[in-house]
Amino acid sequence: MHAWFLEGRRKFAVDKRISRYVSCNNKLHPQSADRSRITTPAADNSAFAALGSLRLKSDQFFQLAQEKSTANKDEEARTVCRKLLRNGSNFHDVRTLLGRTYAWEERYDEARAAFNEVIRRSPNYPGAQIALVDV
Repeated sequence: MHAWFLEGRRKFAVDKRISRYVSCNNKLHPQSADRSRITTPAADNSAFAALGSLRLKSDQFFQLAQEKSTANKDEEARTVCRKLLRNGSNFHDVRTLLGRTYAWEERYDEARAAFNEVIRRSPNYPGAQIALVDV
């Protein structure tokens, strides 16, 4: 085998070990970091009532949140995400989208809190780990 091929395989193996260590030992964000829960603004109550009248299923609400975020309506997307999280707190895709909307607005502390909550609930969930690295 060529030396460059063997060197590439060695580097890849090292990278895999580092990635495994970082993700398995929660080294993306220090343990001492704020683990605050996502708060629900008082204004969401009327928005939740309006969303509840839509009679959508969870996956349809998530699609609505994605559409809002794609249209740069991040606050509306967050409202939909918070509504979903009120109904089921283990919607990791929803919480990750919520965190991404904060990150897009450079609200990094709130983004980290959302991503860390996903990682706390599901340490091997890759979406939040990738998003946290992005932040």
